[in-house]
Amino acid sequence: MKKGKISSIIGLLFASSFLIRTVVIHQMRASKKQESEKIAAVQEFIKSQEQAEAEKQKDTFKGILGNGSGTSEPRPSYDKTIFVNQQYDIGVRDGAYYLLTLSSNKELLLEGVDDAYALAVKNEDKNKQEVAMVVHKDGAWHIINGEGEVTTTLDRQYITAHTKLVIKNKTLDFE
Repeated sequence: MKKGKISSIIGLLFASSFLIRTVVIHQMRASKKQESEKIAAVQEFIKSQEQAEAEKQKDTFKGILGNGSGTSEPRPSYDKTIFVNQQYDIGVRDGAYYLLTLSSNKELLLEGVDDAYALAVKNEDKNKQEVAMVVHKDGAWHIINGEGEVTTTLDRQYITAHTKLVIKNKTLDFE
């Protein structure tokens, strides 16, 4: 009889360990499934955010290309048009440079200018990207404002359309 009780106890121990192992395995599978669902939800959220950002950039580029044409398509009555931003373009007609105010279609002759660019300016102080109107006049490069007035004279002799400017600690420099 003692052997029967001992066998029963040993059988119960094996059965309970099997049940415990089964429950643990089931809990691990459920945990992995929840984790997979969370990862999928996060990936879906990131994907939707990326799509929203891509649409926003696409709309911005459409707006830019709709209002300005870079240097590829000249505006009517200009040989070449340099897109600056949503407010200004620089037009070239018969070798003369004009500052165009887009909102009023007003043009201002930039006297003495023999070359002009719209250069990217990385403003590290404000952590944003800007555009500067840079003109070559009287043998030097200058930054002009919306009225065509020189605001800053640059100390570089050679500037191209791909030159980049940086503002750091309120100081303008070349990248």
